[in-house]
Amino acid sequence: MNVKDFAFAVDPIYELRNRTRRIREENLVAPSQTISGEGDIDRALKASFDFCWNTCGFLGSANFESDGKWRRR
Repeated sequence: MNVKDFAFAVDPIYELRNRTRRIREENLVAPSQTISGEGDIDRALKASFDFCWNTCGFLGSANFESDGKWRRR
């Protein structure tokens, strides 16, 4: 709620390469996710995080592998 003009804080170089932008909507409502078991938690969370990152111009969250697994740092 009330997120218009917010943006992700990222390294300026990353910002230039990815054409980031500020959130244009006043309120964001992420699609609901159903988690049916422990094995689906990473993939369900990835979809929600990708949604947030997409609103700022990114392809998705960098915190997940392409197969949906959480990327430990």
